[in-house]
Amino acid sequence: MPILSDAGFMGRFTQPLTTGSVNLSLYVTQGPVLVTEEGTVDEGHAHSVVPAASVASRTVNSTAQAQQAAPLEIPDVGFGVAFADNNANKMIGGRLGYVRAPAVEVYVSGFHAMYDPDSYLGYQGYAVSLQTQRWGFQFLGEGALLRQEFQTETTFETLKRPGFYLEATRPIGSFEPVVRWSRLLDGKVGGVTAIPSIDELALGLNYRFTPTVPLKVAYLYHPDFDDRIVVQWAFGF
Repeated sequence: MPILSDAGFMGRFTQPLTTGSVNLSLYVTQGPVLVTEEGTVDEGHAHSVVPAASVASRTVNSTAQAQQAAPLEIPDVGFGVAFADNNANKMIGGRLGYVRAPAVEVYVSGFHAMYDPDSYLGYQGYAVSLQTQRWGFQFLGEGALLRQEFQTETTFETLKRPGFYLEATRPIGSFEPVVRWSRLLDGKVGGVTAIPSIDELALGLNYRFTPTVPLKVAYLYHPDFDDRIVVQWAFGF
């Protein structure tokens, strides 16, 4: 049935230890799609979706052609649920963590997916995160690396883009002030910068109706782009 093409599944396993626990999560869900000016490319149909990156047009010279060739176009990749699957491949990922609450939580994670209609171009992500509580504050940091394959007229190239963020929160009853600084470093193809770095400062306030149902409001400041106000209502289980 077509509706099942968008289904996702996740399994969790926890192994208690003397000083904490080891957690393992594995999931299979809908993957990303190739984004064009008309929308997304999905088996010949166009759908509306928000690109994974806010940079609409991205070009770079490859190392082999840096001195003589026209710049390469790096396609945008979109995530969302308002479109059908673009291929038979799902996004497959997992997370492995050590938890010694509330002192420390450490996780490593990764995912793999194909984003083009022909299932040739891969999109992968890897991350390491650390969370701890001190002096009534919760501190969270994460570093990540994204790899995107794309095709030129003559060869395949890979865009690599690292990034990280640091976040601090202070629960006060049901309220939770949040400060987060994020940075996407230069995205590079063959050692040549394709996408410049982006910084973002977020000042937010969360209100938790229950521990797993927060309302989040944040002001996002970008030195080089328009600022934004984001409102999110999240549900957890």
